[in-house]
Amino acid sequence: MLRTRFIILLSLFIALAGCADRSNVKPSPENARRALTLRGIEYSNESFLAYAAAGDVWAVNAFLAAGMNPNVRNDKEETALIVAATKGDLNVVKALLDGGADINARDKDNRTALMRAIMSERAQVATLLLDRNPDLNLQEKSGQSALMIAAWRMPELVPALLKKGANVNLQDAEGETALVRASLAADADVVRQLLEHGADPNIKNKLDGTPLMFAAANGHLNVVRELLKGGADVNLKDYKGRTARAWALKGNYTPVVNLLREAEEGKV
Repeated sequence: MLRTRFIILLSLFIALAGCADRSNVKPSPENARRALTLRGIEYSNESFLAYAAAGDVWAVNAFLAAGMNPNVRNDKEETALIVAATKGDLNVVKALLDGGADINARDKDNRTALMRAIMSERAQVATLLLDRNPDLNLQEKSGQSALMIAAWRMPELVPALLKKGANVNLQDAEGETALVRASLAADADVVRQLLEHGADPNIKNKLDGTPLMFAAANGHLNVVRELLKGGADVNLKDYKGRTARAWALKGNYTPVVNLLREAEEGKV
């Protein structure tokens, strides 16, 4: 009898290991709880969140097989998926997604697992999350979307976000778009990609600033060039009546000033 029980529990340990495919072997909730007990693991929300945060794939799979709600939250309103995505724990993220975790769950700042992965520059996790088709147009507390964050923090992820249908013209709480983020980052390639996917270069923020003004104010010549090619209006003015060229003059960015002057004269 003891030998049989040992064999059953051993098979559960193997089945619930991180390398196992949970879709092939699904122990009963009762047996999964027994396996947790054998390892001295308490079956509770707090314990589940702790083991997920620690990267224990076996324990995560055991909790899920035992019937744990994958979307329980800690005191920061984080789900296990959000925490694992932030840490870049690919195996735990996969186990949680396979176990029914809500990919669009948000923390106290309204950030999703994808947003947190991008902010932490967890490329593999962000790619996995993208493959599971999350809502790309959710916005966190300050209004940033996953695309806005990526344009600043992980530009290599921008093509995938665009391919998946991220809205290029969403505005944050300040009225700024992903194009502003890319312009500030001096990333002409991302600026070009955004424009090719329909980004409006003339959307103004709350102070009537445009991506062109931001690029000019920081002397980003290649970005200014791409924005002009993409239809940026060189004559727009901010709330103080300053054009992009006025901003470039203020920063003493002569090449940018000259390019914008040519644009004003219709030579570009």
